[in-house]
Amino acid sequence: MSSEFWNPYRHGFVRVAVAVPEHLPAEPDFNAERTVVIAEQAAEQGAVVTLFPELGLTGYCLDELFRQRQILTAAEEALATVLRASLQLPGIVVVGLPLRFSDQLFNCGVALCGGRIVAVVPKQFLPSYGEFYEGRYFSSASSAAFRRVELLGQSVPFGTDLLISAPRIPGLTLHMEICEDVWSPQPPSTGAALAGATILANLSASNVTIGKADYRKLLAQSQSAKCLAAYLYSALGSGESTTDLAWDGHAFIYENGRLCAEGNRFSDSPQLLVTDIDCELLAGERMRVSSFRDARRSAVHFRSTPEARSSPEIRSGADAGSGVQAQSPASGGGRPVAYEDTAATSAPGVPAKAADCTADAARNAVDGSGFRYVSVDIDPPRATNLLRAIPRFPYVPADPDRRGERCFEAYNIQVQALAKRLRATGIQRLVVGVSGGIDSTHALIVAARTMDRLGLPRRNILAYTMPGFGTSDRTYRNAWQLMKRLGVSASEIDITPGAMQALRDIGHPYAQGAPAYDRTFENVQAGERTSRLFRLANLHDALVVGTGDLSELALGWTTYGVGDHMSHYAVNASLPKTLIRELIRWIAESGELDAETNQVLRSILATEISPELVPGSGPGEQPRPEPKPGPARKQNTTEHPQESSEAHKGEPPARPATPDLQGASTTGEAGPAQRTEDIIGPYELQDFHLYYVSRYGFSPAKVAFLCYHAWHDGDAGSWPESVPDDMRNEYPLASIKKWLREFLRRFFGTSQFKRSCLPNGPKVGSGGSLSPRGDWRAPSDISPRIWIEALERNVPEDEES
Repeated sequence: MSSEFWNPYRHGFVRVAVAVPEHLPAEPDFNAERTVVIAEQAAEQGAVVTLFPELGLTGYCLDELFRQRQILTAAEEALATVLRASLQLPGIVVVGLPLRFSDQLFNCGVALCGGRIVAVVPKQFLPSYGEFYEGRYFSSASSAAFRRVELLGQSVPFGTDLLISAPRIPGLTLHMEICEDVWSPQPPSTGAALAGATILANLSASNVTIGKADYRKLLAQSQSAKCLAAYLYSALGSGESTTDLAWDGHAFIYENGRLCAEGNRFSDSPQLLVTDIDCELLAGERMRVSSFRDARRSAVHFRSTPEARSSPEIRSGADAGSGVQAQSPASGGGRPVAYEDTAATSAPGVPAKAADCTADAARNAVDGSGFRYVSVDIDPPRATNLLRAIPRFPYVPADPDRRGERCFEAYNIQVQALAKRLRATGIQRLVVGVSGGIDSTHALIVAARTMDRLGLPRRNILAYTMPGFGTSDRTYRNAWQLMKRLGVSASEIDITPGAMQALRDIGHPYAQGAPAYDRTFENVQAGERTSRLFRLANLHDALVVGTGDLSELALGWTTYGVGDHMSHYAVNASLPKTLIRELIRWIAESGELDAETNQVLRSILATEISPELVPGSGPGEQPRPEPKPGPARKQNTTEHPQESSEAHKGEPPARPATPDLQGASTTGEAGPAQRTEDIIGPYELQDFHLYYVSRYGFSPAKVAFLCYHAWHDGDAGSWPESVPDDMRNEYPLASIKKWLREFLRRFFGTSQFKRSCLPNGPKVGSGGSLSPRGDWRAPSDISPRIWIEALERNVPEDEES
């Protein structure tokens, strides 16, 4: 079990390679030798698909030489060289060359595996404009009346409708298209993806002109995103003829719209990109995105004949019983096909022939997708490394430009949503509880910007700091300074008298002097705060702005009902803790606020996260003395500036010692008695777990595998520049497993009932909503057992297991 845990193939990854080898035009034997060398390098790294450029065995700019029999014969000899080498290679090798069939010349991509020619795919769209003259030499795939060919002694499927699957590697289904095909309005790969292809490979010989590289990437990125697929692209490089054109050897790999790898353009050296594609992620997205399923149904309806749609089986042109029975890819839903397993035995140089058209057509009935499935037998390599960057912060990009864009959008989504709610209700005041922590800080900033946008005075924000038994001086001062600097109506309500009275009323031991810091003790304070906020909203015709965040909702770290769980509008409900931190940093750096306010924000960011519901102790000191029964503590509340111009003017009142705390003062600089991340886990880990569990539904083992690769080495990978060196943490597998276990217990087992009745709030980002009206609907009374058992069974305790 433990050795399997470390293999990326065990977690739904497929390793692919894109190659741009050294090549020379009109030198097929040289090109074949260089192709084999780089294919062997890709195999050594565990790749099971290796893509080479269009016409890579001959060169692209041969023009009239494509009519020379010697070139075409040499091209087939070069293919035979690569085919023989493929006997020793563990995966699929895709090469490009010109091939003759039925008195026509086709620009083809050929897939080879284990000494077999798996498929021949002709180019569909031939550019004959600008600098291109392919229509002069080649025939389009649409002109072929046959669907099988004989090539190097093998009977091989031919056409743009071929999908190659590897049953031993779940999720691997390959489709090939050639250069201009993806530039067309309807690329062949679109239909292939709808039929089940997860890896779309483009053999290209695209020349370079100014700005063309960006357009290539845009096409590939868009195609991979729309098709929920990986897109591999390889183009000829510097060895190509420069009679009239130049070449940059562009190579890249996209997955679902995300750039995974890109080579060095204009390189004089061979290029080899190797990365791991998450085919499980792609399959999950196709299952989730209903429009993809709808498009698949539409494609089946319009492409197929009634006879094909009702056909229970798909059969290839191989003779019955002469081949290997292949299983269709799970993602494509195809039927089994028989594929002839014939070695390359004929002499190189013998012209390839098209199979009998009539007989072939009769044998090749297809299913409703209109695609044929070919199977190859590949054992997944035993890789022990992951060739893929896993961001530590899935909600916070490491790249500063992307991070800035993310923060800009998140901030303005919140402001726009809150402004709309105020316009819709006709309410012009907001009530916000300000604790001095990051959540209420950001909510207050959003409220202030909303007032600015609506042209209303910031004093219409009724901000209250509400100290309780565990409030520290640091958060108390920060809360007051923030309210003062933002120019809101600042007030204080000390909740300890009301909380103490509630504890007395219910007969809680704390009211009798016992150190009973239990859940009731904590929730009484949370309830006092929320109750006061709602009644203040009633009194002032205002709306209560919720401050709780996505991380707390995921872990159930909220007080249900009359507690921080509830508000009139929850602006932070779609923001995880890691992103809220980044938003505050971004606002501080944006110039929106003055230097003094930014200093307060930096102090808030440096404050350890705590609910501050239990009395703390100072550094090196004993805990504060416990309370004894006594008179209720005097309430200290300032008036709103709108009601009295002399009311404190945003200055915090003095904090008297509390009579109930015999000899103890809440004005001392005390550390928190509760450290949230010691109880529920580091937010940076739990946000990571949340993203991959809620957004993609990954298994516990895969989440742990990804988390380990993101977090086990603090010196590896990219960090957001805003994270200081002393906060660049790393976690061993044992810690990851511990906190993932806690996440699963809380997320699946104890917290859903709180998420089932959330207040309104805007969805901000992907993987950013647990609202029952949005992305997440789940039963409230299930057990987390199957997730926790899977974690224990499939994840070792540490790296040495």
